[in-house]
Amino acid sequence: MSAQVEVAQQGAVQTVRLNRAEKKNALTGAMYQALADALSAACVSESIAVTVILGQPGIFCAGNDVADFLAAGQAGAPLSGFEAGGPRQSYCAAGGA
Repeated sequence: MSAQVEVAQQGAVQTVRLNRAEKKNALTGAMYQALADALSAACVSESIAVTVILGQPGIFCAGNDVADFLAAGQAGAPLSGFEAGGPRQSYCAAGGA
């Protein structure tokens, strides 16, 4: 996982925290991949019932890091192959709590 995305599990709850406060958690390609990996793992895990996605205090996410995507030559977010609606629930704490 990317150091800019921290994944932890406590009991049946997986937490995914965006950890790039200096850029207001603007998402890079590596961060999208880390998010996709965490959500995919949760969908197949018998021990994860819910995933909570968090930002930093006062910062959830500014959107895409445009410079990162331009440098990588990517037109869009790399989650296009990820299908939502798996057997698990996901929640976002938009306040960064």
